[in-house]
Amino acid sequence: IWDGHEREVVGLHWSPNQTKLATGSGDNTVRIWDDSRLGSNTTESLFVLDDHVGSVRAVQFCNYKTSILATGGGMQCKAIKLWNVNSGELLKSIDTGAAVNGIIFNSDYKEMMSAHACGHAPERAISIVQSPCGQFVMTAGGDEALRTWHPFKVDKSTHQLAQRSKMFSSMTIR
Repeated sequence: IWDGHEREVVGLHWSPNQTKLATGSGDNTVRIWDDSRLGSNTTESLFVLDDHVGSVRAVQFCNYKTSILATGGGMQCKAIKLWNVNSGELLKSIDTGAAVNGIIFNSDYKEMMSAHACGHAPERAISIVQSPCGQFVMTAGGDEALRTWHPFKVDKSTHQLAQRSKMFSSMTIR
């Protein structure tokens, strides 16, 4: 058992190179764990990231820049934080105005996308996942529906990235 969080763990994700595990908790912290400690009696985390002011509901490593971790806060925090997992340094904080329920990164477009709980609308996004091809995004909503989005289009004849839709706002991480 790896102890450390003082409240429920509500998010976890392995780094793309499978050497670090990030966990987000209701204790407002993110912990970074080293896979070399699996099977050992040492359960101390590498870093405790404590800049969130509320529960950390989403944790996602960047799949094209493996030193970057994005974490999303719940209703009290309403922010996405970008961290360097090699140093524990907070790189950027982004106010989202709503609880963050999920985060994905797209390696073709070099972009991040997040799902939010905006009020009590039944169609609010509770979860988000990217298709294996990287072009489609599925969201699960409070209305028991799955929705498919196609924000990351690639022209198959030229293998070029398509123009962005105006309905999506984006931020590029370089």
